[in-house]
Amino acid sequence: LVGAGALGPPAGPDRAPARTPQEVWTGPEATSLEELFDRAAAYVEEPEGWEPVGPVTDPTAHSSFIKPVTSTVSFLLSKMDVPMSGAELQRLMNPEVYYDPLRAEFDTTVEDCRVLELFAPGDALVSIRKAAHPMMMVFSSLLGAPTCPAAEDRLVRAARRRDFPRPGMWCYVDACVNQERMTICEGEGAAQTTVMILEEAGDVVHCTYIVRLHRVPTWALEKIPSLGHFITDWVAAFRQSRLCAVLEAEQGVREYIVVAIRKCERGPPLVPVSLEEDTWALCDGERFGMPLYLQKFAERVGVELEVYDS
Repeated sequence: LVGAGALGPPAGPDRAPARTPQEVWTGPEATSLEELFDRAAAYVEEPEGWEPVGPVTDPTAHSSFIKPVTSTVSFLLSKMDVPMSGAELQRLMNPEVYYDPLRAEFDTTVEDCRVLELFAPGDALVSIRKAAHPMMMVFSSLLGAPTCPAAEDRLVRAARRRDFPRPGMWCYVDACVNQERMTICEGEGAAQTTVMILEEAGDVVHCTYIVRLHRVPTWALEKIPSLGHFITDWVAAFRQSRLCAVLEAEQGVREYIVVAIRKCERGPPLVPVSLEEDTWALCDGERFGMPLYLQKFAERVGVELEVYDS
């Protein structure tokens, strides 16, 4: 298994200053998670400048837009509504769930998938093998894939960020991984690196996804089939699947609590003396970070807790 260092750091909040939207769209191919998350931020900051791809008949079903950058590079933006609640979709889209091998039992576009390494909650290296589904074959043909998308396993860095680019939104990046260099890349054909922005709206979730294209003509984009009916059927199949049953049975088990300290007074933090005593004491004089402090706190109160440093 590859360590997180080969593919960049976990998808945490620490980052360099954001680029301007113009720099995001005109820059070179992305090679890091932050460059991909920048695309979501750039679109939300400046959503103008996208041209419709064909007539927009039903924007809730599927509508596509294009942003030409050069004579060979453009960005495709697609919008649709997913018939799920925000809480339900957030649980499903965690890499540990979305890439569970049980997905292949109901998702007709997937032959096999699994998590190879979990870097942090919502950040994983995964493997997926696409099935020879008619829709996937059409996508591959129109987007210029040199080989069948179901030919081999491919690696994906799957990273999620909540309340990004704005509070109430959440962003998902599925980044293709070059298996020779073990670095993030844009992908090709139907196997493309994808940036998704999700926002709850009543009983549906607005989904916007962005893909960088290379040498794909506009006429080919106009022939891409609508995903509206496919998404509806996919959600219905998921709700009847074993994966959904497992999720409901384990509700709360696969969820995480994010803890942050914004300000600390001078001196070591406090921990409970024991589970029986309602008194607190200063930690030992040793220096340690937030993850180790939470681990010590849990030990004092008799709780088995796995803490991630991200």
